Amino acid sequence: TVKSVYNTDSAGKVTTNGTGAKATSTASSGSILISTSGASATATDKPYVDAYVSSGATLSASTTIKVESSGVSKAKADASGDSGGIIGVGRSTSSATASGHVDARMDGNITGGTNVDIKASSADQATATSKAASGGLFSSTKNTASATSGPDAEAHIGAGAIVNVTGNIDIDATVNPEADANTVGVSVGGIAVGGSESDV
Repeated sequence: TVKSVYNTDSAGKVTTNGTGAKATSTASSGSILISTSGASATATDKPYVDAYVSSGATLSASTTIKVESSGVSKAKADASGDSGGIIGVGRSTSSATASGHVDARMDGNITGGTNVDIKASSADQATATSKAASGGLFSSTKNTASATSGPDAEAHIGAGAIVNVTGNIDIDATVNPEADANTVGVSVGGIAVGGSESDV
């Protein structure tokens, strides 16, 4: 078995520690006259995971020959800002990108074995949250959240490879993307303007 993993254990389960990227930004301000606050958070997780047998190798076994590669990328960005004054302006921007590239490649030759399994799987999750609150005679909030999940998985047997086994040859590549963007804005005042934008 040739195996390569990112944020998973040998069984393919997600590990609990050290997974992905996380960014948090918080800003607050207050003034009698003009108060502004802005928070920005960006998190990016783009692993490259590759399990392969090179074209110059020859393998032989009495059981199943496996080449497996799996990756789970997570990116989480949280931004929050609060401001208060006669004029209160709050701004928050968050961006999260989770885009893993996972390969499982059999480019060498197999002269004996029961089965061949070539599997690549990528599961990516991006979450972006922006919150802003402002208060004053004139208050304004603007929130922007962007979440991008773009996993890429490839499993193949090389064009020049010779494979000789008695059983099955299974080649499988799967991706499971998820992206969530959330914005929350609160403006309180004599004149209140609020705007929120979420992109996935």
